[in-house]
Amino acid sequence: MRIYYHPTCASSHRVIRELHARGLLPRIELVKVSHVATAGVMDEEIWSVPWIAEDGRPLATDPLDPEEAAGIVEHRRARVPDDASKAFMSAVLGSLYASSLVYVHGSLRPVMSPRFVQAALRSWLGGPDPASSAESISREEGALLSEYRGKIIRVLSYGMARMLWWSSGGEAPGVPPDELQVATWLLSTASIGRAGLPDRPQSLRPAARELAEAIRGDFDRLIRRVGDEQSSIMGDEEYWRLLEQATRSPPAP
Repeated sequence: MRIYYHPTCASSHRVIRELHARGLLPRIELVKVSHVATAGVMDEEIWSVPWIAEDGRPLATDPLDPEEAAGIVEHRRARVPDDASKAFMSAVLGSLYASSLVYVHGSLRPVMSPRFVQAALRSWLGGPDPASSAESISREEGALLSEYRGKIIRVLSYGMARMLWWSSGGEAPGVPPDELQVATWLLSTASIGRAGLPDRPQSLRPAARELAEAIRGDFDRLIRRVGDEQSSIMGDEEYWRLLEQATRSPPAP
């Protein structure tokens, strides 16, 4: 069983800490996604972290709390969702990449990947059938986009605040981003090269304006929250030692 993670991810931090506390880390292979090719990020289609997989099958992804992760590793037992649409949209919110794609395109179609659906619904661990669930989610697309738009904007606001904190060298940036900066970040976050870009990328400005206004209205709180989160992770010396000891080393070139 593998857990794909990134050191700066708060969910990954909590999950790895819990698995260590329970003595379960030796049962799994930790794979850091920092190096895309050697981690197999694109081969395995890792949409978010933490991401649990076994024999190439996606078992679970964020939102993934430590208790559920431990249950999956120890007993192959997950929290099977009752509502497939809600579980899928929660996974969208748990992935900055998926959230940005949905927001930029105004559609769920860019993220309706069978593997992402399987991970979101815990389908390989007794969760809902991914094919029929995907059809049902697609039929509800309009209502889901309307219901979750505000939540997606909050996820993106926090994601950009975190990027600004990193880009400022781990310090609070002085001013909120302007509309052009937000548009630039959105396009880059929702794309891998040109894959994922809208057909007419210049049409993004209204969506960027809405997001920029949301960030500006909550900027100080977002930056404080990001600073607290990231400083806690960066300062957890035991966690970084665990990662160094347990993470799979990339193969030699």
